[in-house]
Amino acid sequence: MVVDADRYGAIVVDARGPTAIGVMRDGTVAWRSPLDPAAPIPVSCLARCPDAVLAVSAASAGSATVPDPDPVVIDADGRRALAVPAGSPEAAAVKRQVLAADSATDFVLATAGTAGRATITLHRAGEVHRVPVGGARSTWAADAAGRHALVVTTIAAARAEARWFVDSGAGWRPEGRTVPVTGNGSCVAPAGDRAIVLGQRPEFLDRGGSRTPVTDLGSVGTCAFAAAGGIAGELLQRPAGPLSRLRAFDATGAVTWSADVTREARVTADPTGARVAYVAGGELRELDPGTGAALRTLPGVEAAHYDGDGSLVAVTPTLEVTWLG
Repeated sequence: MVVDADRYGAIVVDARGPTAIGVMRDGTVAWRSPLDPAAPIPVSCLARCPDAVLAVSAASAGSATVPDPDPVVIDADGRRALAVPAGSPEAAAVKRQVLAADSATDFVLATAGTAGRATITLHRAGEVHRVPVGGARSTWAADAAGRHALVVTTIAAARAEARWFVDSGAGWRPEGRTVPVTGNGSCVAPAGDRAIVLGQRPEFLDRGGSRTPVTDLGSVGTCAFAAAGGIAGELLQRPAGPLSRLRAFDATGAVTWSADVTREARVTADPTGARVAYVAGGELRELDPGTGAALRTLPGVEAAHYDGDGSLVAVTPTLEVTWLG
């Protein structure tokens, strides 16, 4: 899978290793990080790819008691720990999950201590702002400009809370009211005006907390927004094998294209244009969400991600990473 990508590089996970790899646009491998069960997992790029932040681990992600490994960053200065203030509650926390980071000193951290108190801490320029939340595990999805983000925090099985954050230049702060949801992740529109929460019936959730149902899917397991419209998929596991029920929708939420694929599909969307794509069975298919028209088909693609600047980053089975128009 492609964890993150921009015009400069990409972070790719090779499940056969398993290994996380930072790749420059010219194909140079900038770094490798083996992913044994206790190793931190790549979260996203920093301000520029393939500089990266890594946190949590396969062993700790599903446990409330197994401590998370120390979050780390990998950049031109090498591999080092995230700058969590010594002696702070975050430094002593059992669970430490990085939600987003631009650098080793500018990041968003979700933590929980032995007493179970959960907090999202917003770090910038040495200042820390703390927001109490209802659970130790959260997900983060931001708009294209990095101005608005939606955090979904798991409280218990089928019980979660969603809260919007805004960055007005002085750091991230909560915005609006907390909304009860049943999902566990999200995708946010490039303009930051709405999102879809994963793990529940698909609906647009706007920054005011209003909800509007979208598509006929029973639940959404993967989604992505283009500049206008987007794509969502329901991922089903059946005795006969996986089934991905995919739907593309226009700016109003009207479904313009649908397909059922007997493979597990991953979706991505171009925040700068009218393009969405899905990868399934080693093939990429790209379409216009406004009309549902097919744009192109690319065989020999195992993973893909639009880079935010109008290019599609594609990964072949041999881990060749290319930027396509």
